[in-house]
Amino acid sequence: VHRPEMILDWNAGKNTDGNSELPDAQMWQPILWRHLYSRLGMTSATRAPFVKAEFQNARVTFFGLETFSRAKVELLKQLGENQDVKVLHLSPIQGIISTCRAQDFIVGEKRREQDLASQVKNPLLRSWSRSGLESAALLSTIATSAKSVSTDPATTVLGALQNTLATDADQSPIEKQSELLKMSDGSVQIHLCHGATRQVEVMRDSLLHILKSDSSLRPRDILILCTDLEKYAPLLEPVMGARLGADGLKLPISIIEKSNVTATAVAVAVDSLLALVTGRCTVLEVIETLSLEPVREKFGLEEDEIADISAWVNQLNVKWGIDSEHRTGWQYATEFEEGTWQLAIDRLATGMMLQSQRIEEHLPGVAGFDDISGSDIETVGKLFSFHSALKELQRVSRESHTAADWAGILRKAAETFLAVPKEDKQHLRDLASVVGRLESAGEIAPNAEFSLSEFREYVAESIPSIRQGSMKWGDVVRVASPTRLRGVSARVIAVLGFDEDAFHGTGANGDDILMRDPRLGERDRRSDERLGLLTMIHSAREKLVITCNGHDINNNKAIPLAVPMEELKDAIALAISTIPTSSRDNKPVVIHHSRQLADPVNIALESDATSKNVQSLLSDDEPWTFDNSAVDVVNQIAKLVGAEGASAEAFGYPILPPPIEKEIRTEVRLQDFWDAIRRPVDIYINQRLGVLLPRDEEAPEDDLPLWPNGLSYSEIGRELLGAIQEGETAPQWKKRKHLSGGLPIGALAAEVWKKVEEEVSAILQAAKTILDCPPTAVAVGASLPDKELESMGGGELVVVDHVTVHQEVVLRMNFATWNRRMRVLPWLQLAVLTVQQPDVVWKAVVIAKAPKVKSTAKEPPPQEPYYSEEFVLKGETVEERVASARRVLEFANEIRTRARRVPLPLFESSSWLLDKSPSALGTDLGYDLERPAHEVVFQGRTLDEFRQEPLIDSMDLGLPAGLSRFEAYATWMTDTWTQTVHVLKAAEPVKKKAAGSAKKKKATQTPEADATGMED
Repeated sequence: VHRPEMILDWNAGKNTDGNSELPDAQMWQPILWRHLYSRLGMTSATRAPFVKAEFQNARVTFFGLETFSRAKVELLKQLGENQDVKVLHLSPIQGIISTCRAQDFIVGEKRREQDLASQVKNPLLRSWSRSGLESAALLSTIATSAKSVSTDPATTVLGALQNTLATDADQSPIEKQSELLKMSDGSVQIHLCHGATRQVEVMRDSLLHILKSDSSLRPRDILILCTDLEKYAPLLEPVMGARLGADGLKLPISIIEKSNVTATAVAVAVDSLLALVTGRCTVLEVIETLSLEPVREKFGLEEDEIADISAWVNQLNVKWGIDSEHRTGWQYATEFEEGTWQLAIDRLATGMMLQSQRIEEHLPGVAGFDDISGSDIETVGKLFSFHSALKELQRVSRESHTAADWAGILRKAAETFLAVPKEDKQHLRDLASVVGRLESAGEIAPNAEFSLSEFREYVAESIPSIRQGSMKWGDVVRVASPTRLRGVSARVIAVLGFDEDAFHGTGANGDDILMRDPRLGERDRRSDERLGLLTMIHSAREKLVITCNGHDINNNKAIPLAVPMEELKDAIALAISTIPTSSRDNKPVVIHHSRQLADPVNIALESDATSKNVQSLLSDDEPWTFDNSAVDVVNQIAKLVGAEGASAEAFGYPILPPPIEKEIRTEVRLQDFWDAIRRPVDIYINQRLGVLLPRDEEAPEDDLPLWPNGLSYSEIGRELLGAIQEGETAPQWKKRKHLSGGLPIGALAAEVWKKVEEEVSAILQAAKTILDCPPTAVAVGASLPDKELESMGGGELVVVDHVTVHQEVVLRMNFATWNRRMRVLPWLQLAVLTVQQPDVVWKAVVIAKAPKVKSTAKEPPPQEPYYSEEFVLKGETVEERVASARRVLEFANEIRTRARRVPLPLFESSSWLLDKSPSALGTDLGYDLERPAHEVVFQGRTLDEFRQEPLIDSMDLGLPAGLSRFEAYATWMTDTWTQTVHVLKAAEPVKKKAAGSAKKKKATQTPEADATGMED
């Protein structure tokens, strides 16, 4: 209690803060207190004796207390009237209590009248030590003697830091802070990282280096103070506990603090099951529960089976609800089964019995799921068993029950859903003890009932949920929150997550009466937190290692550090300035790390740079990381890097040597050229580096859609367009689509169909004349000179494929908004057709949805439902058309060849838009850069940064000098288009010119301008 007199006043009917009247905004608090006091049956305040009579003549010693309130000081004072009292106090400054005794402090003095922090000299102490100083001041009013016990500081930067704080030193350094922070000895390390995962990886490698450098150091000598256990604990065990290197190095850890992430597998599984039957049983919740080890073990599910089930339910469009009856609790009608687990089970079972190549209604409202085989029968059976058990658990749990009934339900759930290995049987016994306590409670109160939510809360609180209990004090690195390990000394103190969100600001709760006008020693969360940081520094005997976020994980840009971190850096620089120049080392305090672990700097293949200086901490040629997989990846890339002299540091990515013979192809398809033009970076990553990046798959949505999202809507339109082209009617396809799920329920689906059919009909109507001619597939082939084949002794590259045409027309219909990228594949198809059959004047027609144009007019003009672009290859003669065709194919092959050696900044959408405004160009570039390959290679570059990147002399041959790589490759592509294509009908409408400009435009217009398909 910080202000007991306030509570006593409230009990006496006075509305004060212990001294003065409360403002009207705070009057509710004493009124509420008195109502509560009365409700509890207490009528007056009583004071208990501080110490029982039998202890009144004993000596009392207090250990490890950091802060003292006025109430604690009053307690010590009264204790000291009859016996000896000794207080062992953690103080931020040596001799501070003796210093305070020389001053005349008033115990109840207001903080604003006595700002003790302003009286110290060290800047860090002024910011961090107020709580400690106020405690010292309060103790000085009752202490009859005060003795300061200090230790000799270590001859390290950490020792110098501790000494400058203990002695309140303030020596303004002559050198710049940035230079001083390069003169450390490794005893204080601040690692700037990219996100939580990299922080844990960096912390692991840093601690392994410390252990490696000192054979006397053991894991038990290390403490990790984790600012956010919920965030970091899931990463700690897999990252830090992994065996690394040829020697199988491992950093054994034990999280010694109870939290959700340290719960036993049984405790997590039970809570997840009860959460399911309490809630909606969404697709993610059920899959996560099914993936828990005790549940997975009970139903005999392997990890690959869980992956199969996840894929199935995604295709089956499961959203939420065990069945339609379960969803009635949310006011849904029982006739709507769409999106439930029951419909998915029915479709899986039907698909196992009745195989079909397409979606058909095998049972009323049920279409068999065809993406399963005979080998999946067992997996489907396991899922069916889990669903049936979950359905029964939900049924019996929906009503309130007595304790005895809940005991039976919990016992049955454990038998049905949980299995653990022999070494974890204790966890099931812990659950059985909860069942036993419920049964005992049922005997005491046989008629008392409580709800499922109350039952779940009771179980969560009752199951022991700390893992690794036997490891807590073994030879392991102990991990806990800063509060749990506050003041605990260790040879190495490590802090994980020293970021802005780990600290509290100066703002106070508006209802906190004490903070209106605080007195010395009263609580201040921010000050107490900062005092904990001081204690942390003094607790480290040999090393202090801190990780934080210093760079944005998306764009690699530096981000501001937390204010306490900046203050700490200043204090470290001051401490280094007290060390004689001749005794300083050359290791950095602040270490900047790479965004990925698999970076050349982490295995000593690259020297330090300002942005990545980790090698400065280590001896020559010593890898930073102990992770062999990261080392292997970097070494593999290093082997492929060419000898052109262009380093990864110069351009941000390595230039690879020409492919070896087994990597060179003699035959390609048009798809290869198309992929190279629209996504050349994928060619570099996938084909040459042999890396398959994970796709950015969105988590399945668990809400029944009111309207399909953009991607789903486009997919519906594309499927309908394709089905009609293959001869199916719209009603036939709509019925099959309804059976497959994924649409809004009820009348909402009709609105979706209406809009999709209107747009599909408009596209089909635009292509009607062409579609009246039946499609035919033309076998095509062309031979091209190829640099890769020439390097191996000659030969030409052969292009072979089939192109679907309607007489002499290549038709491409797109159920998507018009984009210039849509012309690329038809362009390539015209080229290879022209080489194959040069006498035919082939034409391409590209149709797409028209973009919506905003209008402020009261009666906006009607908008075109679609855009259509028609073009042919340039050339009045056969020879000229063939020349245009070969130029197109040679351009595509040259892009493919270069893309196999270096990333090309040629993008699917934005590279066609150099004529647009910077804002429009930047928007499309942002969409292009969302591809995983682009994120890895270009790392969040902006349009301005792309426009500043110069050409690579050895790779970007023949491109216009003076342009950036981005502009040069885009110009090469658009110039090739302009010079090989004659646009018969432009897709994009001609913008109106200002008055007086039409004549000038007409005079300067050229066929090349027409070929761009637009005019500005």
